[in-house]
Amino acid sequence: MNVMENKRLVLAAFTALIAVCLLTAVSVAKAGQANTVILDARLDVLSCRIDFASVQIDLIRTDIAGAPDLSTDKVKIQAGIGQLKAYASSGDKENFSKYVVNNLAADMKTASEHIQAVKKDYKKYNISKQEKQTIKAAFKYKADKYRTCMNSTTVANAKQALKAIDKWIDNAQKRIDQLKGKGYDTSGLSAIVADAKGNYQTLSDAIATKDAKKVSEAATEVRDKHLHYCANFRGAELTLYIEKLEGIDTNKKYTAALDQAGKEIDAALAIAVPGHEYTEGEFAAVWTDLNKAGKTISDTAKSIKGKKQAKKTTTKAGA
Repeated sequence: MNVMENKRLVLAAFTALIAVCLLTAVSVAKAGQANTVILDARLDVLSCRIDFASVQIDLIRTDIAGAPDLSTDKVKIQAGIGQLKAYASSGDKENFSKYVVNNLAADMKTASEHIQAVKKDYKKYNISKQEKQTIKAAFKYKADKYRTCMNSTTVANAKQALKAIDKWIDNAQKRIDQLKGKGYDTSGLSAIVADAKGNYQTLSDAIATKDAKKVSEAATEVRDKHLHYCANFRGAELTLYIEKLEGIDTNKKYTAALDQAGKEIDAALAIAVPGHEYTEGEFAAVWTDLNKAGKTISDTAKSIKGKKQAKKTTTKAGA
């Protein structure tokens, strides 16, 4: 896989990572829906490559007499598409990735080597100069269609990513309005959203050019920035809750729990820093820490509210 194809796969993964970022604060259980989005996007990219190999195998079979039969290669890679579709529809990211690495990659490599071996030495197939030119033109036509497929997929995935960012910005602004209405200082959250809007514009401008290379490059830059904004927004929101609970916890009974939540937030945001290229593993680590902090804060809030409610009840009863 060349550098551009790798960038396109990164872009394919981008949309779903944003979707997970969007869903995490609401329900981690919905992450499976985001996995389906990411796997469908990856499947689009892989389908372009598999289709290109398949049509080349068909061309060799019909136009080059005496060439080796590569139908077995075609069957294997086409079977890969069916298997990957099944994994994608169920949101099974782990087995999808395993199949790509352990099965499809080897089958694609073998098919590509066999195709190149035929194209490299036309002489052994007793092909005339005119036939050779015709076959080369046919291969070029298929290669052009492959590039069109990849470029279209790149732009389509970028548009999906843009929609996901737009949805995140909208939801984040609604959250800011809710918190502001409850008396929280949301200036820090607003600053993050303002930066995210600028990031949105960068990708939007690239998409407008319809240049797949520019779109892919912009998406790689925008991806890391937005995932950092997403984590930092959640971290800042959780920090507001900690500060409020610290003010309520006058007896300092929950200091240790709130300090632990603060450390988990710090650990997450130590990774989510500008200029750092996110890996999917780091993304998971960041949100694991943020979710831990969120649970600790939620449990602490319930404990404090529970005690206050009990005190009000006993007071009303004359205790």
